[in-house]
Amino acid sequence: MKKTLAILFGISVFAGAGYATFAYTPIGKMALSKWLIKKWMQSAEKVNKKLDRKKLEQELKKLKYSDHELLVKYTMLNPLEKKRKGKLNDKAEQRFKKLIEKMTKAKIYQRADLSQLDNIVLPG
Repeated sequence: MKKTLAILFGISVFAGAGYATFAYTPIGKMALSKWLIKKWMQSAEKVNKKLDRKKLEQELKKLKYSDHELLVKYTMLNPLEKKRKGKLNDKAEQRFKKLIEKMTKAKIYQRADLSQLDNIVLPG
């Protein structure tokens, strides 16, 4: 029993340290930025639009890690793509509205110019 407890404690400490390293150092922010840009470029290709990758990278550098997490959640939900395909259900729409509220409260739009994503990923 003591051995199992020690192993679980070790795993939780290791996982917590890993998360702290990822969230509070530039490593996590850079990884999320790369993923976001990749997904946004794919979404732009689907609607035949071009995005300025360098400008997006500069704007994402202005945001905090928690802002990146919100953008990742929103991008994974991808409500505009679902709406275009007619697959946006009520549950997803409620999550979409909550994420928009959180992003507005976090003032993401004031700190970073993500206007080139309007009507591609973000609502216009």
